[in-house]
Amino acid sequence: KYIFSVDFSALLNVRTWIYALGQAFFSLSIAGNGTLIYGSYLSDKEDIPRSARNVAFFDTMAAMLAGLVIIPAMATTGAQLDQGGPGLMFITLPQVFDTMKGGAAIGLIFFLLVFFAALTSSISLMETIVSIFCDKLKIGRKICCGFVFLGSLFAPDLSETMEDEINPYKYGLDREVTSELRTSLLRKMEEILQS
Repeated sequence: KYIFSVDFSALLNVRTWIYALGQAFFSLSIAGNGTLIYGSYLSDKEDIPRSARNVAFFDTMAAMLAGLVIIPAMATTGAQLDQGGPGLMFITLPQVFDTMKGGAAIGLIFFLLVFFAALTSSISLMETIVSIFCDKLKIGRKICCGFVFLGSLFAPDLSETMEDEINPYKYGLDREVTSELRTSLLRKMEEILQS
């Protein structure tokens, strides 16, 4: 009843549409960024409308399958069914795995899959920048990936805006050294892009 009951009055609520659009953008790689880049690699023979229908269908099926598994599992632990976000993944699901026979192995596999999903999503998001560097600079893909990787490590204000994210200061690098590296790297990138 919780999953498949429909409240049509929610369609009049603006938040419903905002959440739906947010989910669509997130599911299709943050506003379609990856979709556009990977779409540029398609052959001319590809049936794009059919591919788009397949993406929409399989994305919806994956979401439905996840809902059919996760919501009943949440109910068994007494969790609030209207809660989501990081608490669902890092608090509720480990509790569910603890109650299952072989749950430690299933939890390990689950979180490894989550790790690889995050890693491949990061690669997809960086593909835009890598592609631009390869096209503009006329240099190899590995070098462009190195530029983007270094740029992401020393991105301006990353350590100040994301308190708990991985940043070079956690590994004992001096702030002045990383600041100088960041500045020289950004300067070099600007010089290359302007030429």
